[in-house]
Amino acid sequence: MCFLPLLVSLEDLGLLYVAQGHYSKPEPLFHRALLIREKALGASHPDVATSLSLLSNIKFQQSRYAEAEALQRRALSIRMDTIVPSHHDVAYSMNWLAQLSQLQGRRTEAENWYRQAISVLENTVGMEHPEAGIVLVNLAGLCQSQHRNEESQGLYERALTIMEKSVGTEHPMTAACLESLAQLYCIQHRYPEAESLFRRALTIQEKTLPPDNPDLAITLKSYASLLRKTKRKAEANVLDARAKVILAKNPEAKSANQTIDVRVLGLRNGH
Repeated sequence: MCFLPLLVSLEDLGLLYVAQGHYSKPEPLFHRALLIREKALGASHPDVATSLSLLSNIKFQQSRYAEAEALQRRALSIRMDTIVPSHHDVAYSMNWLAQLSQLQGRRTEAENWYRQAISVLENTVGMEHPEAGIVLVNLAGLCQSQHRNEESQGLYERALTIMEKSVGTEHPMTAACLESLAQLYCIQHRYPEAESLFRRALTIQEKTLPPDNPDLAITLKSYASLLRKTKRKAEANVLDARAKVILAKNPEAKSANQTIDVRVLGLRNGH
């Protein structure tokens, strides 16, 4: 396949931009990759669904939710028609459609998509896989937004256990779970427990992420909010100042109330 080296280069460069917190620069790269795949393989090939998902996720990051949803629905349709409907790539599209539904205010639909994705994962890669942890974190966030805090806590804790076992205790995705659970503890006024999780998440991110990564800024801002709640304004100001510097370098970065985003693309980017 003579087009493959160019395709890999386009998507790898796009993913590098994503890792740096830039979401407009990858769009033309992923769009070109999509056109190459469609021309070389046909519009209904499973690999075209990969390109559609990548492009959809970039539009998601730019808050272009209707466009992102249309692309992801097309990706899901291709996957349902060309691979086994219980394949975990199907769950991947379902998870993204759940997030898009949630962000457009369709919470019941979102929960249905999350639970369908979990069902598929249970029957394919199993619930010890990091993809299962991702879906559980996102479902937990939905429950949290509906004040179903006990259910949300159980989902976050289950996701954290999965991440620690599957990707390790020092992985950025484990840090994302810790940060999400810490935010829930803040809502529950469990401040000492929340602080312990924020500290652990921050330590992991400082070891594993570039110093200007926007995920680090999200944790810094969340931790600073906790410090203010516990009357430690000076400490909070230090963390906020660090976050401000990072976010100034990453103007496209999402806010802390976003669901797990394209930092997880590396798990599903099949060339």
